Amino acid sequence: NHSVRPTPKGEGAGEAVFIGANMRKSESAIPVPTLFDLLILNSERGTLIWKPRNADHFRQVNPLFIDRLVTNFNNRYAYQPALNCLDANGHLTGRIFNRLIFAHRAVYAMNHGNWPIAEIDHINGIGSDNRSCNLRDVTHLENLRNQKMAKNNTSGVTGVNAFKRDGNWVASITVDGRSKHLGYFDSFEAAV
Repeated sequence: NHSVRPTPKGEGAGEAVFIGANMRKSESAIPVPTLFDLLILNSERGTLIWKPRNADHFRQVNPLFIDRLVTNFNNRYAYQPALNCLDANGHLTGRIFNRLIFAHRAVYAMNHGNWPIAEIDHINGIGSDNRSCNLRDVTHLENLRNQKMAKNNTSGVTGVNAFKRDGNWVASITVDGRSKHLGYFDSFEAAV
């Protein structure tokens, strides 16, 4: 991904590194119509491509350099994948006007005409799959319901774990962020 971007007219060099209020603040600094000025969206594939830019997209420090800046940007980035750096959580990110943007949030915004209100859930659980049919705006609790099974799960079933001390199985569910104990069972089948 291209982490160094020329700073646009009127924009500071602020950066948002946390999801939540900071991310929404970063996004709100980039109106959705600006996304359409800068990016080409393929909704079926969930991919973004940089559009060529003109001088209006750059802060003009010295008019003598603006043509070179535009030419350099377009030669290097125009029609290349955008927001395509894979982060530690499996999401694609990048920078627009030196602001960290998640590709799935930009794709959602371009498909719906507004930035998402809460979190974006990847319905199939694949964080880099940004097809419009795979993205939905949900609350944090709703997003937690669609999580993958924990890596340390020994039973292969969410909410069922071996209780090693007694050799039993324990079942539980989480409702509104609170764990509810369902009981101990002699067999895995009974716990499921």
